Amino acid sequence: MSLPCAPGQLDLSQEAFVKLTDLEVGRIPITWRLLSPATSETISIRYKTGSSAYWCGNQVIGHRNPITHLEVKTGVAWRQLPRAE
Repeated sequence: MSLPCAPGQLDLSQEAFVKLTDLEVGRIPITWRLLSPATSETISIRYKTGSSAYWCGNQVIGHRNPITHLEVKTGVAWRQLPRAE
């Protein structure tokens, strides 16, 4: 049974985990950090297929780090877009 990850933990595939230890061990202590590789790409936002006036899916392309949130300017204010499955 797989337990959810706490903040700061990583959920590895079985193939990756067995390179570190036996599957039976379960969880192991780790330290890790996010690396920011250089990129020459331009960051862009694409409307996902199926977007309409009632639902809009966006995909951020060309980024080098995880996207934490996306905002849109409405008039004079910025509004954070909700993240959904």
